[in-house]
Amino acid sequence: MCRISASTLRNSFASALLTVVPLAATATAHTDVYTFRDAEGIYHFADSPRPGWRLFGMRSDPRDPKSYDAIIRECAAAHKVDPSLVKAVIRAESGFDPEAVSSKGARGLMQLTFGAARERGVADVDDPRQNVCGGAGYLRTLLDRFSNDRKLALAAYNAGTNAIARHRGVPPGRETRRYVRKVLRFHRQYRRAQRSV
Repeated sequence: MCRISASTLRNSFASALLTVVPLAATATAHTDVYTFRDAEGIYHFADSPRPGWRLFGMRSDPRDPKSYDAIIRECAAAHKVDPSLVKAVIRAESGFDPEAVSSKGARGLMQLTFGAARERGVADVDDPRQNVCGGAGYLRTLLDRFSNDRKLALAAYNAGTNAIARHRGVPPGRETRRYVRKVLRFHRQYRRAQRSV
């Protein structure tokens, strides 16, 4: 197994390939290469599948929003949340990158921390379906807590429920207010697109 940092891949893709290609070359024609990105942004590669690992090079464009539509509809329906809102949160949180990892360790499409994932019954936070279902469930909890006030629910998704209680509303910080505006803008876009279909 070898390890490659995200910065190495980003700043010197050619060098990263020189590290990955020999590993792939050692495998027979019938052996796949699997990859996993940890919380520190380190990529790990192996020649056998492991829980949470993905087949290397399996998808040409993992950030294609349409590739997650079925998962979003399923998870949104299960938790009675508007799928357009779930999709808007995903766009704001991860840009549809299933391997996104924040500086605070939040992971995946809906940027769940391991603690939040455990609370939502998510066994594999890196699995797109489990991540989206966990995030949609958390969003439902927040909407219920704040009487379906989307602004407060989204602010809590970004800043935490304690921040909402402390400020008795959307926190005054620029980051959270910008986040709420952005998600609501994306939500309007997706709702319009849905109606036009």
